[in-house]
Amino acid sequence: SGNGSHAIWQRLLTHLCVQTAESGTLRIYARLPLHTDELQIFKNVGFVEYGQEHFYQLDPSVDRMEVTSSLELRPQQAGDSWGLQKLYATFTPRAVQNAEGLAQGQWELAKRSWGEQGRRTGYVWEFDGEILGALHIRNGKRGYSIRTLLHPDALDKAEELCQAALQLTTAKPKFPVYFTFRHYEPGWPHILPILGFKPLTSQVLVTKPMAVRVREKSTKLIPALEATPTEGAASTTIMSHVRSEVHVTKNNIPRRKGKTTIPVL
Repeated sequence: SGNGSHAIWQRLLTHLCVQTAESGTLRIYARLPLHTDELQIFKNVGFVEYGQEHFYQLDPSVDRMEVTSSLELRPQQAGDSWGLQKLYATFTPRAVQNAEGLAQGQWELAKRSWGEQGRRTGYVWEFDGEILGALHIRNGKRGYSIRTLLHPDALDKAEELCQAALQLTTAKPKFPVYFTFRHYEPGWPHILPILGFKPLTSQVLVTKPMAVRVREKSTKLIPALEATPTEGAASTTIMSHVRSEVHVTKNNIPRRKGKTTIPVL
């Protein structure tokens, strides 16, 4: 029955959390389909929703060879990490930043995002020495996946940024093209249809922090009270050892470094 399978998955997730906590894992992430029972199962185990991702697919009838853009991009460099992190922090809600931790790693080409496959290339758009836009293109076995960053003051360049991305996918003109954006990135639901994209699917992003706060006695004397007998001063310690992550696939199969659910794979 449905309730029986839900109970089984809840026990499996609970066991996963216990095992990963014992190994020193700091956080577990999962991507889940919207409006399904899976989300409630994960919430019952302590997962918290922190965002949504929306996937659009380019209509195959669009001829990408005819797409043009006046936006001048350059290849992303290692020295762009700080500028990309500033751009990310400009429009990303604080709750999402806290959930994702050191988020600049998502936009460093040397690092692979969790569950990522395929070859990823990056480009940035600068104005007066400041990075105002960026895009990553991942070329997988089943198509291209586009992800962008755009400064809130440069939203009028969104269409050109997407067009520039499409120009970079012409090496394989028959491959499908997907575009991913987060719920807090404005404009894309209106701009993408103009360029020939259609809604495909959406996912909810959830996470469960595994660090445990423990109050313990301190043997050090409080300086202001050194001349008098003191009781132990309480302090807070985060119990964690290894900065690793365990991920759960869309089909709810817990495993380390699970495959992403992005359609291009």
